[in-house]
Amino acid sequence: MWLDYAWLTLIASLGSMSRVRVSVYRALLIALAIAIAYFGISMIVSITKSLL
Repeated sequence: MWLDYAWLTLIASLGSMSRVRVSVYRALLIALAIAIAYFGISMIVSITKSLL
């Protein structure tokens, strides 16, 4: 639970910093979304294979 607050604080502080460009911030969020989607899909595939 505490990790969620640390993560949200980090993302909020990065987003509010004027030194970080919007394009860099957007690229970071897209890369993280792709990583999360990959792990989610691999987990679903793994669970599906174990059920069959």
